[in-house]
Amino acid sequence: MGQFNIRHLREKGGRFYWEPSASLKNLGYSSISLGKNISESIKVAEYWNKEADKTRGSLSEPDPHYGTISWLIRQYKKSSRFKKLRGNTQKDYIQNLNVIERFAGDKHPRKLKPRLIERWYDKIREIRPASANAVMRVLSVLMEYAVLEELIGQNPVKKIRMVTVPPRQAVWSNDSIDNFLAIANKGNHRSMALAVRLAADTGQRQGDILSLTWTQYDGEAFHFKQSKTGELVTVPATPELQRVLAKVKRVSTHIVVSEATKQPYKGDHFRHLFAEVRSQAGIGKEYQYRDLRRTAVVRLALSGATVAEIVSVTGHTLKSATNILSVYLPKHTQMAEHGIAKLVSFEAAKNSKELEK
Repeated sequence: MGQFNIRHLREKGGRFYWEPSASLKNLGYSSISLGKNISESIKVAEYWNKEADKTRGSLSEPDPHYGTISWLIRQYKKSSRFKKLRGNTQKDYIQNLNVIERFAGDKHPRKLKPRLIERWYDKIREIRPASANAVMRVLSVLMEYAVLEELIGQNPVKKIRMVTVPPRQAVWSNDSIDNFLAIANKGNHRSMALAVRLAADTGQRQGDILSLTWTQYDGEAFHFKQSKTGELVTVPATPELQRVLAKVKRVSTHIVVSEATKQPYKGDHFRHLFAEVRSQAGIGKEYQYRDLRRTAVVRLALSGATVAEIVSVTGHTLKSATNILSVYLPKHTQMAEHGIAKLVSFEAAKNSKELEK
């Protein structure tokens, strides 16, 4: 059995494995087959090593001092307010809470004056403008909880005027999708090609695609309970998607499974591999996986689907359709052409009837 400088990476019979220690097994980790590609195996092994280190670190962290932001964050995570959030929302909150803790973990909430928060907000906007508002929103939630805990009298974040971030407008072209699929399949990343095809054809979010199981697919349609909204939607599979799925080897209860781990993707691993394949396909960083949801809406609209039909696929309510489609349905030249074509057709039909009279 070969050994490497990468922790827990082992080789046996020409295949590579991530072999956790006994202490990690006690924490719930198990052996993972990584395949025969050494470079890909090293990447996946390093990923699982980081995950294991995070687990160990969270168990060994000392209890924070009472009343500090670190203490408050831990109390909030135990609260019913946090627990009632949906799974993916909790994950997003945790990411932003980690940012907040790095900034002010050892401070008391009363030290977070509006001027200090605004300077911090400006700094985040310079580095990561897309996430700055999300961090502030979670900080505001945390400060409301601090008010509830009687650590402060009022929420200082309410005095911060956040900059409106324009909605994303990126839409994948059919050529870009086809190019990504070709590169992914050629590089033995068929699961990535499948994930992109699923998102482009069903318009569902990344979390719902990655958690999709075979029991949610009856051979003709998918039955989603959307993790963010709780909406139940049934989305017919396109004939092409049905053909693709018929060729997928069922090695797991989940549909999208990593070739390296034979397990459903963790979010970080999926994003890393997606970015790698996207780069190899020559597609710019501005096109993200989440944009495939918007792309699906545009493709439906270009095909003549009504707003009600689009909403039935995406899971949104008709009441919120107008506001939501301003984000998910960017103005498109071809849509304008379709609109004018319909007008011309209508006028022609009307004139024809008048002539008949």
